[in-house]
Amino acid sequence: MSKLSSRKRKRMKINDDCSIETANHSTVGRLVNVSELGLCVQIQRAIQLHEGTNVKIFTERAGSLFGKVVWQHKNFVGIELELSSNTYAKTLSLIREPAKA
Repeated sequence: MSKLSSRKRKRMKINDDCSIETANHSTVGRLVNVSELGLCVQIQRAIQLHEGTNVKIFTERAGSLFGKVVWQHKNFVGIELELSSNTYAKTLSLIREPAKA
């Protein structure tokens, strides 16, 4: 089974500026895609983010989102979001409302 076919939710492409913080690091980047359960961030400065690391992602449109790193490949990071009705509403707003140019 391919990685894409095993996803729990369909990801939607997005292109929003964001910041990402851990207990030890912070950097800026762009949200590449998002679903109700997770997102992919392309970070500007490649820092090592280990699987299971808690992260805070901030975007202007959604505010703060919290999750854990599930994978990293170079400067792309996959994050599983904390499940809550608040997180769900924030990610849906990113999917439904296109970014302003």
